[in-house]
Amino acid sequence: MPPPSTHGPGFILTACQRKGGVGRSTLLFNLAGALSRPAGSSVGRRVLIVDLDPQASITQICLGPEAVDTIPTLRSVVGLLSDDFLDAPESLIVPSGLAGIDLIPGSNGLSRYNFPDPESTGDLQEALRESLRPLRSQYDVILCDTPPSLETLAWLPAVAADVAVTPTPAEPLAVQELTHAARFLERARWARNPRLSWLGVVLTLYQPRLAVHAAYAKALRETHGALVLEPTMPFNVAFKECMVARKPLAHWKPRTAAAKAMDAIAVEILRRVDLLRGQGQAQGQGQTEPTPTPTGETSSDSQTSPSNPVSNLETLRETAA
Repeated sequence: MPPPSTHGPGFILTACQRKGGVGRSTLLFNLAGALSRPAGSSVGRRVLIVDLDPQASITQICLGPEAVDTIPTLRSVVGLLSDDFLDAPESLIVPSGLAGIDLIPGSNGLSRYNFPDPESTGDLQEALRESLRPLRSQYDVILCDTPPSLETLAWLPAVAADVAVTPTPAEPLAVQELTHAARFLERARWARNPRLSWLGVVLTLYQPRLAVHAAYAKALRETHGALVLEPTMPFNVAFKECMVARKPLAHWKPRTAAAKAMDAIAVEILRRVDLLRGQGQAQGQGQTEPTPTPTGETSSDSQTSPSNPVSNLETLRETAA
């Protein structure tokens, strides 16, 4: 998949998973690396990471652990949500120190915005979407890291996003959360964002030689079909090492098996997004009752055919319930 000759308008991707410890920040950090590999790579895109996790893990990886304490709260992503911030959203973007990747840093101050009933937060629900709208033209991909919850800090990027992925280990407690992710994303679609598509489930921390992982992966694929991405993020010490090096594997050790696994995930995500965009363009010709697609264009049918690798929320909700 060739890199774009120009940048933007980009798509927004959010992670949606209530379970903690699933490798969400590791996945997004390394996905940013795989998407933004330097010129001459097979992917090579301009990426913005929006760190909406109060733990600010990606911010600490990119800028150092002291950044969370030294960056003024309103100069972090909190500024996008606060009525006290009067500058342009672009003013919050900082270099990550990695080629092709910028960052809107996270903050511990985000915690006070994580209300348990996001639908009751009024205009706050649109704050992130409106702030990111002018940034689409500057980036090919905007990645939103989220906390392990399905509350307001997961709701805001779901309202802003075009697509969502759910990282999950092939283990019982994490897999059980897929039902909640499906219902949460369906709520966001009905309430605020009808163009939102569940792009897929990414198996993380995957060890194919573990019987439990192999069994759950097989069951997930049999139940949910192509909603589960074929490439997986393996359990590999390289992911821990790259955090110490403060570089995604695509930038640090691109020839490792773990880096190649992330490349495969990146390519599959781009393929699915392109498929959605193509659907929107095709269905928008000569059909009625349009629904928005990931590019902001319209399509006539929010349902996906069984052969489409991008499964719809209702199908998974019914099978997972």
